[in-house]
Amino acid sequence: MKLQFTDGITIETSGPLRKLQMEDGWYVVGDGLCIPVASEIEADETILVMTELVSSQQ
Repeated sequence: MKLQFTDGITIETSGPLRKLQMEDGWYVVGDGLCIPVASEIEADETILVMTELVSSQQ
């Protein structure tokens, strides 16, 4: 799945969760999601929490 913005930016949201730095900040992308976060550290924490939640539900 891809998100396309009017400014020409395209973000691929398929695949595993990962962090992405864009001109306007950091994002967690993957699993069909695109989540804005405040920093790279918050991106790492978000991925960790989301991965743990998925693991605990299995």
